[in-house]
Amino acid sequence: MDSCLRRHAVCDLTAVITFRNEGQLLWDTVADIRRTAGSTLAIHLIDDGSDDAFDYPGLAREFDCRLDRFETPRGPAANRNFGADQAETPYVICLDAHMRFYTPDWADRVVRAIKQDTNAIYCTVSRPLNLQAERASGAEGYGAALNTDTEDQKGLLVPQWNVLPLNHCAYPRIPLPLGATYAFATTFFQDIGGYVGLKQYGGEEAFAGMKAWLFGGSCRLINDVTIGHIYRDVEQRPWTNTSSCYSLNRLLLAATLFDKADFEHFMTTFSTLPDYSQAVRHFRQHETFIHNIKGFVQERSHHDSDYFLALNAAFKQHANLEDYFGLTPELAV
Repeated sequence: MDSCLRRHAVCDLTAVITFRNEGQLLWDTVADIRRTAGSTLAIHLIDDGSDDAFDYPGLAREFDCRLDRFETPRGPAANRNFGADQAETPYVICLDAHMRFYTPDWADRVVRAIKQDTNAIYCTVSRPLNLQAERASGAEGYGAALNTDTEDQKGLLVPQWNVLPLNHCAYPRIPLPLGATYAFATTFFQDIGGYVGLKQYGGEEAFAGMKAWLFGGSCRLINDVTIGHIYRDVEQRPWTNTSSCYSLNRLLLAATLFDKADFEHFMTTFSTLPDYSQAVRHFRQHETFIHNIKGFVQERSHHDSDYFLALNAAFKQHANLEDYFGLTPELAV
């Protein structure tokens, strides 16, 4: 790993951006962060083995960022764990390398939200953008719920967008974050184990978001910040083997966060997927490690998977979770 350190960290929030071969897209994103959030926000760029000859060190110097580089690609999950561990600030927001920012004081608003409840994982409202960073068709996203429909093999245990605005309080509870704007207190993220166990790409929202609930916290939406995201097809993403790793990560989720009966039911459903055999082979190779993660979850959890599934189902029936938990307006903040 090569490292180029920032000169200083001067605010409560660090933006962690892991990337591979993003080039001008990353430059545009960082420039927009500096334009809207100013010079006080710490930015940590993590180069996951880029080989496109773009001058990333020059970009880091131009915008006063910390830059770390891993020669061998590790995937977003490992790099975001690294970014959270390395942060010199109490709060972190993980961003993608192809985003736009519409609120001049969005970083301050993110910090203000986390301070209201440090035992939560947050996301902002997500605006879909096309490859030219212009508003794309499709609704904005307001967090997500977990798809538990076993008739949907490809979508099982994958977050589903909530496209209904949640205006009943400032930071409404949601089952899962979605949209690549994941903000949290670093201590809480570390307490729940972050993304440890995930391989390469995929599954971060469901894994960390569900753990947040099981460990006695929650997931929340920051209603007053909208961040644009250039959503890309799988073939346009820079990491390889994403399909098999995504399936492996769903097996990890099923094995570590659900009870035995649900796990076996999910495994039967996944068995029809074309990359199931490869995912299971990798799963068996790491069975001891996965068992240790399950033990960690069981030791630390305040709730079981049925608790999450119940609130998840209520949310999908258009119930706001403040009402579901019987919270007064004061406690809903």
